[in-house]
Parts: sequence; structure tokens; C-alpha cells
Amino acid sequence: MYELSSDFKSRKRIKDDNKNNGDKWSFIFSGSIRKKSIFIFKILLIMVASVLLIMLFQFESISSSEPELVEVEVVKGDNLWKIADRHYGDNIDLRKKIFKIKKVNELESAMLTPGQKILIPIYE
Repeated sequence: MYELSSDFKSRKRIKDDNKNNGDKWSFIFSGSIRKKSIFIFKILLIMVASVLLIMLFQFESISSSEPELVEVEVVKGDNLWKIADRHYGDNIDLRKKIFKIKKVNELESAMLTPGQKILIPIYE
């Protein structure tokens, strides 16, 4: 009927030998590790690129939104709350603005004296 070629018989014998020795599984396993490592490398590359882009856009938005500093002379009865309320108005969290005023002026406390000049950061 049909006759199998000698090449086919030898390949079948090699396959059968590999099954017994476990070589077939090590070959498949090492191949999948290679594929997995390439996949992981691609994912890491995409993540690093994404982080760099996010940092770039954050830096641009921070640098473009530098505040204008307005110098204010403290008068009798003024405190940081009153000054912040005067310059920032309603619907603003004054605690955050007062923190920024203290930071810009390097104030350790909220105590102000009449005649003292402080800088008020105004963000647009």
C-alpha cells in the first residue's frame, strides 16, 4: 500500500526519544520564556514611555502656571485670613491659599505686624 519514507521514520523516532528524555518540554518552556520576556519588556517600555510623557506634560503645566506675586503692606487689624479673603474671594479654600502665602514669604507663624510687606501669589 503506502510506504513511509525513511526520513519520516527517523523524525518520528527522534520525537519519541525526546518525549522520554523530557527535551521536548524544555524546548517548549524555553521558547515560552523568551516570548514572555519579550512581552514583559514591551509592557515595561510602554509604561516607562507613558510615565515620561506624563512627567513632561506635568512639568509644562507647572512651569506655565507660575503665580504673579503681588506685594501687600500689612495694616493694623490685618491677618492672613483677611488678606487671603481680600485677594482670593469666595469659593476658594483659604487654608490652602494661606499655606501658600506662608510658604512664599517663608513665614513660620501667621503673626503679622503693621507695616510688614508680604507677597501674595495670584494664580490665573
